[in-house]
Parts: sequence; C-alpha cells; structure tokens
Amino acid sequence: MRRVLILLLWCGDVCLYMARTNVSVAISQMFGKTTQEGELLSAFYWGYFLFQLPAGWLAPRVGAHRLLSAAVTVWSIASAASCFTGGSITALFALRVVVGCAESCCYPCMSQLLSVWVPYDERGTAWGVVQTGESAGTILMLLGGPFLIASPAGWRSVFWLSAGLGLGWVLVFVFFASADPAQHRCISDEERSYIQASRPPRPPYTKTPWRAILTNRPF
Repeated sequence: MRRVLILLLWCGDVCLYMARTNVSVAISQMFGKTTQEGELLSAFYWGYFLFQLPAGWLAPRVGAHRLLSAAVTVWSIASAASCFTGGSITALFALRVVVGCAESCCYPCMSQLLSVWVPYDERGTAWGVVQTGESAGTILMLLGGPFLIASPAGWRSVFWLSAGLGLGWVLVFVFFASADPAQHRCISDEERSYIQASRPPRPPYTKTPWRAILTNRPF
C-alpha cells in the first residue's frame, strides 16, 4: 500500500503543478497584452507565502490526508471559478491567491504522510519519486495547454482540465489514504508491521518559538 500512496502523491504533485502553471498558459488569451500580467502571476505566491507555515502546523494535527484532500478540492474549485471572472483582473488575482493558499498545504502534508507511511531507508527514494511530479505537471501544461486553447473550448479548457483532474484525484485519494498505516483498512499485517518497526521514535511536539523566530535578525 505504501507504493500506492507514493503513486497517488506523485499524481497529486502533477495536478498541483498543472494548476500552478495553467494561468501562465492562458493569461494572454484572457486579457491580451496587459501591464498587470506580472501582478497576476505573482498572486499565487502571495497566497503560498501566507499559508505555508499555518499549513505545516495544521498537517499533523488535523490529519495530513484530510488537509491535503481539502486543499486539492479548494484549488480545483478556484481553478474552475477562474473561467467565470468575466475579464476582471481583480477577481482572477483573488482566485490565484486562493490557489496559492491551498497549494501551500501540499508539501507539509506530503512530508507528514511519507514520514509515517514509508520505511526510514526508503524515504529519500520515495520523496525523489514524488518530486518528479513537479516537472511532469509543468511540462504537461506547457505542452498541452496551447492545444487546449486552440480547441473550441478555448482558454477555459485549461482551467477545466486542472479542476477536473484535481477533483478526480481527491475521489481516489480519499478512498486509499489514511493518516497512518495502523488506520488503513487494506494494508496487510506484514507491511504494516514492517513500516512501524522501521520508523525511528517520533519526538514529542514542542511549542514553536515564534518570538525567537520573528526577532531573529537574519530572518
């Protein structure tokens, strides 16, 4: 089952980068040449920056599989909603901020899941496999996006594809995923025991030293 999870996380990473890249492909068709293109493309990173730390704090507390499922659902809906902005730069900017907030949950959740699902000596390989989804998703959108835009559906098809793939991924992920192998209904007893025996002891949660972090001069 751990290999199924790794495959699902890879597919999720592909969906993530397709949703991240779609606006870069479609923006010229949406607004033509605009001096605000840079601002629109930066909107994603404002959301990503603002929610990265909260996402890392939430993942182990609410369940990384739950948070990741919710995040993919949110960014998929926001991608679909981009089709209805009516030429409003402000509306698209706001939706891209939402996409950034949701996608910032991805890596904290994936790291949390891999840390409990993958034996210690396999983690580097597992994370390396998942990370290749970044390049795959970006390449697929950059190569396939222009063909979608040239189709009768036009630039909206780029966002519909991102939304459909994301929501489809959630349906599969919710069925197969769990926060811990001990809670999974399909894993074999042998694999569960192997994973649990290979994990190093987890240190107890400690209070985050926010004051020291925020007052640190290099920070």
